[in-house]
Amino acid sequence: MCAEPPTQNGLFFGRFVEISGNRVIVGAPGFDAGGGLDNIGKAYLYQRGTSGWSEIRILKSSEAAIGDGAGSTLALRGTVAVLGVLADEESPELAQQGSVVFFADLPDPCEE
Repeated sequence: MCAEPPTQNGLFFGRFVEISGNRVIVGAPGFDAGGGLDNIGKAYLYQRGTSGWSEIRILKSSEAAIGDGAGSTLALRGTVAVLGVLADEESPELAQQGSVVFFADLPDPCEE
């Protein structure tokens, strides 16, 4: 199976990939959410099952902002995924300081 990203120019789907066991997380730091939210980014989590690969979750920052580039770095281990947000800005004084978002509630890969 070939994972099909959304049809969008500049998505950069697959530029950043992390594999752990029967799971893979694929970054798309160029994802645009529309309404002027350009390049906020996100990542797609896939799992290999008996019938092939399937998307099980989309990971994104709850505080996404223009140009964040979430999904430009990734980590995956067991039930935890980490999404790097390259250009996140927490305050005007700290331009593009970056941040990480933890997802610790992923389904246990041994139970699926």
